[in-house]
Amino acid sequence: MSTELKFIKESTIYLVANVINAAIPFLLLPFLTNQLSPTDFGLLALFQMLNSGLMSLIGFNFDATISRYYFDYDKKNFSTFIGNGLFVSLASALPLAIVIALINSITDNFFEFPSNWLWFVLMFSLSSKIIEIQLSLWRVQSRATAYGVFRILRTFLEIGASVLIITLAASNWKGRVIGQLIAAFLFGVLGFVYLFKVSRGVFANKKTIREIIIFGWPLIPHELGAMVIVFSDRLMLMEMVGVDAAGIYSVGYQIGLVIGLLQNSFNQAWVPWFYKKLFDGKFEDKLSIVKITYLYNLGMLVLVAGLIVSVPFIFHFLGREFEEASKFVLWIGLGFAFNGMYKMIVNYLFFLKKTYLVGAITITTAIINIMLTFVFIKAFGAVGAAYGTASALFIQFILTWIVVIKTYEMPWLLNYRH
Repeated sequence: MSTELKFIKESTIYLVANVINAAIPFLLLPFLTNQLSPTDFGLLALFQMLNSGLMSLIGFNFDATISRYYFDYDKKNFSTFIGNGLFVSLASALPLAIVIALINSITDNFFEFPSNWLWFVLMFSLSSKIIEIQLSLWRVQSRATAYGVFRILRTFLEIGASVLIITLAASNWKGRVIGQLIAAFLFGVLGFVYLFKVSRGVFANKKTIREIIIFGWPLIPHELGAMVIVFSDRLMLMEMVGVDAAGIYSVGYQIGLVIGLLQNSFNQAWVPWFYKKLFDGKFEDKLSIVKITYLYNLGMLVLVAGLIVSVPFIFHFLGREFEEASKFVLWIGLGFAFNGMYKMIVNYLFFLKKTYLVGAITITTAIINIMLTFVFIKAFGAVGAAYGTASALFIQFILTWIVVIKTYEMPWLLNYRH
């Protein structure tokens, strides 16, 4: 099978798996909006924010490192690489546990979130990180089917447990969190066993650990900056408008996330194919990459238009209490479209191992995002949060493209002469 056909096949598998994976909780949304209050949705958004923060600190983003270094190692040495990455991930969770213990000794609430529930966040984050490492390994190994089955089974368990717990025991945000934690922990254990077997039990090689940290540490500010971009809108809404507004916004965010799902599915298949083509270094391949990039960007905008047409139909099923969330969908969808365009460009910096540039751009974007979101909420109310996020993600895309143009030569003008 040619690399192009293989890429198309894997993209389709990732898309189908991710659509099913996202459709299950999306179909759960009417149930949640009937069982949970806007305040509950606000607390769930806080849980997701805290999880994203901890995941950015656990393992020095080893799941992203796998995608790049897979092409630098032979099979035996890459097994050692996996073992050391797993060791780094587990070791990095220890100082976070100490911080959580200190927070619990000082306060009962952390950003309006019960501080004793931070232990659940840490357990969820560590389990999720191990799962992401396993899924990243399968992606670079072109094991798309295994990837899809694993993700879908985890989601089925998560949703089933959430519905059962909310219905029978805890009809609030805690039931949803416990359902997520059960699935993440069980599949995290499965992921750990698999990765341990792949690593052949080889851990703590100083040279490999150093390599993992050097590549991954600049991605910590990148991940934290990305978290600020993703969650600052809801945090600022909580402070400037109220928790209910943040909860309603989160519902609109879930719908706009459809665009994020589609662009992420494409990127998962794209990255291994993209790296291989750049390693080969053929001009014809570079020209094809640029053409696909332009078509992809256009496709993102078409998908946003399709989502907007679907909004009235979607909110017909969610209930009047959350109808106000419809005004956020366009801008959230655009934000995810710009984020997808950014991913197509930032991969060049990962290929060049210039992760410090990735971190610098993301932190700059995060600062711009905070300023724009504050100004727009003041000027336009709650919908200003969506304006700020979409604007920041567009700026991130443009800044990254400018840096890549100056860093890596590509036929951006579609010139056919080498």
